[in-house]
Amino acid sequence: MDLDTEILMHALRNALMHKGRANEGAVISKIIGAHPELRKDAKRTGELVKRVVGEVNSLSEPAQMEEALRLGVSLEHEAKPEREGLPDLPNAQEGAVVTRFAPNPSAPLHLGHSRALLLSGLYAKKYNGRFILRFDDTDPRTKTPMKEAYDWILEDVRWFGFEPDAIVHASDRMDTYYKYAVELLRKSHAYVCDCDTEKWKELTLAKTACPCRARDAGAQHERWLKMINGGYKEGEAVVRIKTDLNHADPAMRDWPALRIIDVPHTRTGTEYRVWPLYNLASAIDDHEFGVTHVFRGQEHQANAEKQAYLFKHMGWKEPDVATYGRLFVKGIALSKSEIVKGMKAGTYNDWEDPRLGTLRALRRRGFQPETLVHLIEHVGIKPNNATISMENLAAENKKFVDFRANRYYFVASPVEFTLSGKFTKKTAEVALHPEDEARGARTLNVKSKILLDEKDVDAYGGKEVRLKGLFNVKVDVKNKTLTYTGEALERETPKIHWLPAEETVACTIVMDDASVLQGKAEKGVTNELIGNTVQFERFGFVRIDNKEPFAAYFSHK
Repeated sequence: MDLDTEILMHALRNALMHKGRANEGAVISKIIGAHPELRKDAKRTGELVKRVVGEVNSLSEPAQMEEALRLGVSLEHEAKPEREGLPDLPNAQEGAVVTRFAPNPSAPLHLGHSRALLLSGLYAKKYNGRFILRFDDTDPRTKTPMKEAYDWILEDVRWFGFEPDAIVHASDRMDTYYKYAVELLRKSHAYVCDCDTEKWKELTLAKTACPCRARDAGAQHERWLKMINGGYKEGEAVVRIKTDLNHADPAMRDWPALRIIDVPHTRTGTEYRVWPLYNLASAIDDHEFGVTHVFRGQEHQANAEKQAYLFKHMGWKEPDVATYGRLFVKGIALSKSEIVKGMKAGTYNDWEDPRLGTLRALRRRGFQPETLVHLIEHVGIKPNNATISMENLAAENKKFVDFRANRYYFVASPVEFTLSGKFTKKTAEVALHPEDEARGARTLNVKSKILLDEKDVDAYGGKEVRLKGLFNVKVDVKNKTLTYTGEALERETPKIHWLPAEETVACTIVMDDASVLQGKAEKGVTNELIGNTVQFERFGFVRIDNKEPFAAYFSHK
């Protein structure tokens, strides 16, 4: 079989599986998969596929079917390999796995956080273990906790179907961190350093101990009390964990564990002034809550090594650490600093702005939790970075919403026409879903006034079209009339959606670029629940956000 014929067969099959429109990328994937040697001349192969796909898409579906049958193209759905889910964890026992997700509540969660959250939650479920939500909120200055973020994060966790076995606020555990700090100082595994910052940097870069390191336990405890009782000002003293002063990485040498922060905390006010850094608080909590497996991005790999010193000093068993690469998302804002900057400048409306990659924004747009679960299961725990686009995410989401979403007509820029001619059909019965007859149909009553979309008016003025589910008409733009031309489907006629002017609801749609579209929708769409995703035919999927007035958020095509 020559290459042209093989491409044609793949293009025909793909077109007939997708309502007459072949996807160029899918065809290229099939051809390259069957002939890896063609990668060397990918440009020529791509041009060839583009030409054939264009020819196939120019044919009507009956013509595509005729050609497919002539060539013997199989139209049966290909069996897809069963998704294996997540790989097994090392040292994991049924009922004994304990995971934790430890977000900082200084902002809502975004797509990048979903990897750690889902891996922790999914593995706890996989092994019938425990899942802990731990709010890492011990930095009231640079990562000031947002009061609302605590609830937002818990909502996100529950959106994925996880109910934490324990919810821990690190800011509630200060006495526990202090207890261990005193023990570390007493055992000479830590020391209070009140050296000038620049002097300490100079010494540590020279791999030389500062004078504070050699003080005895009594002197250390005295300085510790001075820290917590206000004897030192912010920046004048820190507690450091003793490590290897000859370590190749200067950041590993006697890393800071607690420091003074003299600003009120969102939850505890001014009750505490000495706050633990992440590595101390996290290691203590992992030990006390029996965490067995930790999922951590590569950018935090150094934290595992720092915490290893603490586990060794205290004689604790370290949890297994699984490290994964970063998840990059093209086409949407994730950076907290950039988002905050944008909100202050008026670029973004709030944390649910559709241009953002926060889980709240995605949820409001109608993205499904299963979409992200499927994505993370596919990406898994791999050290290499992964990049996805919003187009990829939308295509994945469509798999989950396509069958669930009822269909309705929506006219973005309505133009009113008057029906004329001897039409007898007074109602149109249109299926709520073309693949599920059990859902029934919606009834559109045909009267004298019909709304068409301005784009269709521009495209089909003076031409004959078929009003979907109804009959054929000729569009007279000048006189704003639709002249009845019959009900028979004997010839190829463009199909357009429409609305009976008397039975509509005003509909506001917030688009993915945050622009606002005002249009009209079928009145029956108001029977849907807030939060439901529906498909406005020939427009896209939208999530219903409000009923009075009726408003929706655009999801994707």
